[in-house]
Amino acid sequence: MPHETAGLQKERAACRGVLVHLHGGGWTIGQPESETPLCKFLCQELGVVVVAPDYRKAPEYPYPHALEQCYSVLSWIATGGLSEVLKHHHFAKDINPQLIALSGGSAGSNLAASLTLLSINRPLPNGASVAGAGLLYPSLNLAVPYEEKLARVDPNRVLPPWMSKMCLKAYLPPPRDVKDPYVSPALAPRDVLAKFPPTVIITAAYDYLAHEAEEFAATLNEIGVQVEHKRFMHVGHAFDGMPARNKKQRELNQGAREEAWGMMANAFGRVLKTKVGEMEPTGLRLGYGSTDTSNRAAGEGLI
Repeated sequence: MPHETAGLQKERAACRGVLVHLHGGGWTIGQPESETPLCKFLCQELGVVVVAPDYRKAPEYPYPHALEQCYSVLSWIATGGLSEVLKHHHFAKDINPQLIALSGGSAGSNLAASLTLLSINRPLPNGASVAGAGLLYPSLNLAVPYEEKLARVDPNRVLPPWMSKMCLKAYLPPPRDVKDPYVSPALAPRDVLAKFPPTVIITAAYDYLAHEAEEFAATLNEIGVQVEHKRFMHVGHAFDGMPARNKKQRELNQGAREEAWGMMANAFGRVLKTKVGEMEPTGLRLGYGSTDTSNRAAGEGLI
């Protein structure tokens, strides 16, 4: 039996891991399909399976519903659920379900960071772990007052504060605890943050979330976590997907998007054991219409 176990571990080590992408939308709106371009890019560049769950939304399902549901998705992957679905669809390539990377933008990156913390404090089944994280313009410290966030940027160039306040009230209704590390990952204890996997953090100059993300990047670096960060100038929140009004801004957004996505692909290529641009595209799509996941397997609703 030990020989068989060692053989299985060696076989899995030779396979590529899985990337789970969590879409943005202030925990209240959005769907996986809205971020199909990024998912397809990472899928094709890395040759890995990208799982994009349609997690439950506030206010109907406030914190911690989305976080716990996404943790269930990781557990489903770790226990072979994804492998079985891929096999059922005659998907030829093997995966390593113990090697999982997380990415997300905005609220999705908040969930990705929080999910990384949760997987550290509540280890995933079968020895699976979060091997890397890619955080696009993340919301990481909800305890910072909006007035303080806005003081660091041009208020005419950022998302309206009322929008963020509305989303926060829906996701974390009273009595809220904005200092909960699973809500504000930047406030997690340093000894826990020290266990973070290699992380890429992307921020935008015209974004009042940039400062807290950059402080988070600095903290990870100080405590020895491998972190790569870049602030992209002349672009705002969600620059890689949000339409721009004029041609110059569209060109700036496109240039930043290409570089930011490239940084994430390179980082994920290292942790998921792939070579960027040298793998065959993986084009399987699994769709399950309804967003009601109460009676479905945790992993259904994937891209």
